[in-house]
Amino acid sequence: MGKLKKAILDAVPMNVNQIQRSIPFIDFGNIRNYASKHPRAAKYLASIRKQNLEGIDRSALKELCKKTGINTSDGRGKIKIADEHAMDFLEVLDRRRYVDELDPNTPESYRAASRQKIAPENA
Repeated sequence: MGKLKKAILDAVPMNVNQIQRSIPFIDFGNIRNYASKHPRAAKYLASIRKQNLEGIDRSALKELCKKTGINTSDGRGKIKIADEHAMDFLEVLDRRRYVDELDPNTPESYRAASRQKIAPENA
């Protein structure tokens, strides 16, 4: 098990580089540092890397971060994620953190244990 954990952690730089190419407006520096020491974060990066990230909208991502309590800042043309919210941000990118706004007066934030996309015709 130790070799698997090491392999997952060793893959962090490669995974971050691939994700960075798809989402160039995010500063992944502190996320890379966090994930290189936390296996669950490293696993999320591997999962995120496999997703289609090309259509992620900067404004929509910032809004979702705000709604789910993730502190961000802007600097040098990139969105920087607060250090204490690195894992939370990975949950957003991995489609595990979301907001339900069925009642517009009381939106609710959730963390999904897993994610399964539902086709509109099956919903």
